Amino acid sequence: MALRLLESSACVKLAGCVIITDLKVPPAVVNGSHNVVDLDCLYRLAPNDSGLVLKWFLNGGPQPVYQWIGGFRPQLLSPLQGRANLSARGSTSSIRIYKPTIDLSGDYECHVSTFHTEDYMLKRMVVFVPEDVFRLVQIKDDASGSVSFHCQATGVFPRPKLTLYRKLHSARVPLKMVTSKFKKRGLLYDMTSVAILKDEELYTTALIDCELKIPGTNYVKRKTSVYYSDKALIWTNDCSDGLRKQTISITIIISLKVMLGYSVADPKH
Repeated sequence: MALRLLESSACVKLAGCVIITDLKVPPAVVNGSHNVVDLDCLYRLAPNDSGLVLKWFLNGGPQPVYQWIGGFRPQLLSPLQGRANLSARGSTSSIRIYKPTIDLSGDYECHVSTFHTEDYMLKRMVVFVPEDVFRLVQIKDDASGSVSFHCQATGVFPRPKLTLYRKLHSARVPLKMVTSKFKKRGLLYDMTSVAILKDEELYTTALIDCELKIPGTNYVKRKTSVYYSDKALIWTNDCSDGLRKQTISITIIISLKVMLGYSVADPKH
């Protein structure tokens, strides 16, 4: 970034210098859900500049997806051909993509050049697919005294991140020794993360969370599983019996006191 600022300051002093002033690219869109998505490259030329050529590249490919040579009509090339409209007005180059899909996800680079200088700017647009299944299940193995928590998300793009937590008071503590695996179905990902805990680690009732995140987006979902250990159930039952017995004892004592009070008071009448 510092190098770019130095180049820009030096560029201002040169005749015929081109500078990209802004690149407008939405950071994240849902696959096929938007009617249109607009990409805009804004640039500034010096008064006497000439030989303008403007290109857009996708994911560092060697061939542009858009090309405009000053004095000619702009062109859309694969994979945008037939899926977008374009315009080049004044000092703005615009691409309007219709219903973007995941194959159009990635880094968009606007490259502007003249006979004298050139400039470029890059931004990422993630076209993502939310999960079709997201679940968290617990499986107890009585033989080993362990409990496994399986978090699964299927049909996601790009590859999601699954994190398992244990809720302790108001904090969420990431579980250790979590194993994760994934497989691809075309461009989509199916992912599973598993944590195995001993029953003694879950002495009381435990809340286990699984968090699903899609990188490059603000998309977050959570599932919660409640685990009741055998020891927790025994402790709960004992406490309940104790409370019930204590309540009965107090009731009997109060009743006796009331009866005695009336029997002492009666002779005075």
